[in-house]
Amino acid sequence: EGDRHADEIIPPHDPQRSETLELRLDNHRIGGDRQHGDQHQPNDMSANLSIEQINLGSKGIQVFHVGEFIYVWPAVIMVSIQFNNSPMTTRFCIVRHGETAWNAEMRVQGQLDIPLNAVGRWQAQQVAGALTGIHFDAVVSSDLLRAFETAQLATSNYDGEISRNFDLRERHYGKFQGLKYVEAQQQFPEDFAAHSNRHLEFAYGNGESLNAFAIRVSDVMSALARKYSGKTTLVVTHGGVLDVLYRLASGLYLQAPRNFPIPNAVINWLEYDGQQWSITDWANGAHLEQARDELAP
Repeated sequence: EGDRHADEIIPPHDPQRSETLELRLDNHRIGGDRQHGDQHQPNDMSANLSIEQINLGSKGIQVFHVGEFIYVWPAVIMVSIQFNNSPMTTRFCIVRHGETAWNAEMRVQGQLDIPLNAVGRWQAQQVAGALTGIHFDAVVSSDLLRAFETAQLATSNYDGEISRNFDLRERHYGKFQGLKYVEAQQQFPEDFAAHSNRHLEFAYGNGESLNAFAIRVSDVMSALARKYSGKTTLVVTHGGVLDVLYRLASGLYLQAPRNFPIPNAVINWLEYDGQQWSITDWANGAHLEQARDELAP
């Protein structure tokens, strides 16, 4: 399965301990004593991790906290770190917001606050029907209107509070925001090429790089998994967030072209078992007659 799985997981953080642990990866060596030019077996690669820091060789020391995700960008590997020994499975039902007028126009929304259109409101109501009978211990939404409105309509039978979380926002697309994709390509051809090639550090001028965005998404999901450990939580968010989550659970590289759907208002289920994320259902749109995926592969 390539270079995306760890055979050993870091145990819970103990502030009194500082020993070095070894995290074994499939095909890449990060840190350690040997250089890439040295002779070694392809599957005998490792990264030396301590409880409190990761040695990235020439990249220096990156501090991390157990319970978050470590991104080893020199090898572009996403490694989830165990933050408890609980055998309980934490379940997330994750829904992209319903359609907006800008979705229909192929216009970049990013963090601009665009409401649902009539189709999007209908889609959110259908989500409510599809989720009937499922008990959610919590409902969390992006604070942007299109997501929060979807959450409200999709939880008509839910008596609890819907929490808004800024970190579940869409990626900030900087100078692309407000433009149609074709306009962005015409006005900023070199930048659009960097966007299309999923360049890790490209940030749209004053926006958010893919690297920074992925770390934000992983951090907020780590926090939610910790807060709602062993429970079932509904999360309403955005296409970019779901893109990162799919890659986190499947191991698909951040730079790899998207080969999976993320339509508006479909239902996705992810689980966290205390060690790793997994997808149990993806892009289930049985409740919808149609759903738009404006960036479909």
